[in-house]
Amino acid sequence: MKNGIAKKAMSVAAFIVAFVAVKYGMEAYREHEAIAKVEKSLDQLKADATQKHPDVPISIAMQQEATEKATKTITSETDELRRANTAADMFWGFYFVNVRERPEFCREQGVDIQPFVKAFERVHVNEVAKARSIYAGVSADENKTYMLIKPQLRKLIVQDMNDIATSNKISVKEGCQLISENADTLIKEMHLSKMQPAVFQALSSAK
Repeated sequence: MKNGIAKKAMSVAAFIVAFVAVKYGMEAYREHEAIAKVEKSLDQLKADATQKHPDVPISIAMQQEATEKATKTITSETDELRRANTAADMFWGFYFVNVRERPEFCREQGVDIQPFVKAFERVHVNEVAKARSIYAGVSADENKTYMLIKPQLRKLIVQDMNDIATSNKISVKEGCQLISENADTLIKEMHLSKMQPAVFQALSSAK
């Protein structure tokens, strides 16, 4: 059961959403445009994912498609600064969807998943420090990134948690409980280095 949950509760499609949001600019006068482009990008990601991976849950299909796109983006970027910034953008999407959006969603189901959140935060301390350093260098705001992509993160979490529930034939509330109870098992499989090696490498090697 634990291994099955680890495979079914690792949606990281959000990192490509974060990248798109920052790519299109977050100045106040452009935020509406940025949000529209993020929404369009997420819809396209979902369409591509379901077409290429029709036999797996949608959240997993989106994870696979987003990972492929992210790897291509990172490896094709020759400018070191832009590659570092892109890696930081992608990391924040991955991080926020798990430490902010997932616990908020589960609280609405009456479940506290803090064991999972604290474990996720603990194993990504170095990545958070590196991403913050990169953002400081370009005067970017991680909280503004989160607020801009929050509606899309919510859609991803709803899809992810519904897929977890469906795959395990349990309720969404029970899915949240299962995540909390299996936090250590999940976290071992959810570190950025395993989920997205190219992004992890680019983030870790950024100067």
